[in-house]
Amino acid sequence: MGRQHTTWISDETWTKLENIKGDSVSEKIRNAIEQADPDREMVINAEMRRLKRLVEAMKRINTLAITPWEEMTPHEIVGRIEGVLDGVEFCWRD
Repeated sequence: MGRQHTTWISDETWTKLENIKGDSVSEKIRNAIEQADPDREMVINAEMRRLKRLVEAMKRINTLAITPWEEMTPHEIVGRIEGVLDGVEFCWRD
């Protein structure tokens, strides 16, 4: 159960609050606080960094295709791809 408080909000802030999803002012404030949560922000930033590293790894694997695959054995091809994937293993290890 929550508490009822009187909060004074400027007209400018009230206009911004109206644009936030929610059926009640309490829900709008709850959603705004959730969006501004620094812990949540850190998790999102970490996931974005992880995604960036994975995209870079996929691009590196794609550039390996420029090398004439016919000149390499399957073992060499797999070894090169594994080398790229080893650099981003932390992304799925957890």
